[in-house]
Amino acid sequence: MTTTTVTATTAGCPFRIDASGSDIQGEATALRALGPATRILLPGDIPAWSVTEPRLIRRLLSHRDISKDARRHWPAYQTLPEDWPLRIWVDVTNALSAYGQEHHRLRRPLQKAFTTRRVRALAPRIEQITQQLLDELGTDTADEPVDLRARFTWRLPLLVVNALLGVPEPMHDDFRDALGNLFATNLTSEEAAAAPVRAYGLIGQLITYKRHHPGDDVTSSLIAAHSDGQISPQELADSLMLLIGAGHETTVSLLGHAVTNLLTHPEQLDLIRSGRATWEQAVEEALRHQAPVASIIMRVAVSDVTDQLSGITFAQGDAIVINYAAAGRDPVLHGDDGDQFDITRGTARDHLSFGHGAHLCLGAELARVEARIALSALFTRYPDLRLVVTPDRLQPLPSFISNGHRALPVHLGTAADNGPKPHGTRGPSPALRRVAGELLRGGSGEGIATRLCLSEHTVRGHIHSLRRLLGCPHRTARPVLTHQLLEGRHVDPPVLDSQAPSLTDAEQALLQALTTYSGTTRIADALGITVKKVRSGIGDLLGKTGAIDACHLVALGHGWGLLGTATRPASAVPTDL
Repeated sequence: MTTTTVTATTAGCPFRIDASGSDIQGEATALRALGPATRILLPGDIPAWSVTEPRLIRRLLSHRDISKDARRHWPAYQTLPEDWPLRIWVDVTNALSAYGQEHHRLRRPLQKAFTTRRVRALAPRIEQITQQLLDELGTDTADEPVDLRARFTWRLPLLVVNALLGVPEPMHDDFRDALGNLFATNLTSEEAAAAPVRAYGLIGQLITYKRHHPGDDVTSSLIAAHSDGQISPQELADSLMLLIGAGHETTVSLLGHAVTNLLTHPEQLDLIRSGRATWEQAVEEALRHQAPVASIIMRVAVSDVTDQLSGITFAQGDAIVINYAAAGRDPVLHGDDGDQFDITRGTARDHLSFGHGAHLCLGAELARVEARIALSALFTRYPDLRLVVTPDRLQPLPSFISNGHRALPVHLGTAADNGPKPHGTRGPSPALRRVAGELLRGGSGEGIATRLCLSEHTVRGHIHSLRRLLGCPHRTARPVLTHQLLEGRHVDPPVLDSQAPSLTDAEQALLQALTTYSGTTRIADALGITVKKVRSGIGDLLGKTGAIDACHLVALGHGWGLLGTATRPASAVPTDL
């Protein structure tokens, strides 16, 4: 079989990229139709390749002869106009633009800031910031439109990045104002030159401040790396620019698209609320369906690179743009319905929105944790949230790189009221409420910890705090605790589409006993049956209801109306199991 080789000089007329980003998905579809990779013209008529096919992208991003150092390997860099609007993307000297050993050197000081342990340790702070922002939203009238981007999805990632970097509070507003145009790609030459100036000025101020006030933050760690001779002053500033820009903008767009898609696909939101899907699934599908970074520049072929499977040759010095937006809806990988938002999609996590290979985004897990916490809290606080306009009227950002909206106008609706608390006690904190909600879904302590990005020790501590808050004995079983949380309206029961299963009187008695007695021995004593029958009866109930464990079973019982103040006490029903 003969393989046809396509090169940058023979592939035909180039596709001119829309610098305004007015229709990112439409452009992605058009580029996909032209093949796995096609020639394009970037702003300023700069020639490059756009790669859209996910398998080819993976091969290129792991190829040793594909570089991100445009200054070393892109001949056109030497002739770029000083006012080229995308210069900041190729001028910086940080882990984003480095190659080989230089990349490892610049990435190493950043890695310890994004370990799983450190990200999980940030979760309570993210929760706190989230609740504070939602509290501020609560001052608005329910019927007045609110720009959720300006008030929530834009502010949350910025405040998290500020916490990570140790930015002092007096500088928060300055950083907010300085980030506006960093990702815009339709700027005039003057605007493009001015955009990073203020940001670098603030970074210089931050470095000066942290030299005198070091702390347990990333900025202080990078300053220490500079003092040890690991990175230069310019690399220090550029690394902070990378963390501020990438750590903020991508999460803003992720949150915006997730909210928009869940509001326009209420059946998907219902899957989460009923316990049939998770926030994690929603986040991964949002990342696939609308990659926050639509395209990323710049990669360069260090030598002639021929991809054997596609037959495409990238000549030495060719510039390469990776189109993550197009890859996310690839019909071969994701099916012909790739344009549809479906959180149950089996291939959702196969997206490339955080990159691949050596340059896989360091902050990927942090963005995921932020999104899961923010979405869960937002839709819990405002269950009637709705868009003011149809999605087609949302204005895109002026960028072919950053895929997001300029504004996200919504009606909040009435904030959820958890109702009266038993015995006049205060309600659970947001962190405790998150654990309480996960108890309803069932699973082990390890499983809950994984879903919430917490340690098992923290989860055990939160469950102990919930027992104390409700006045339950220390050894109260989790199904009993789950029932008390639901009875006290500290958490809402799942919303279920399915009909309640038909239970025998004995099964109803056992279900009720699970909410009252801790341990199979006490349940057996209360019902006058053997422990063996209790265990087999619980197994039968799990099979009949589809519950994964006793906590989940109790939650489903409340959702179906089989439990609660209207049901009979265990002592009043037959016990002939």
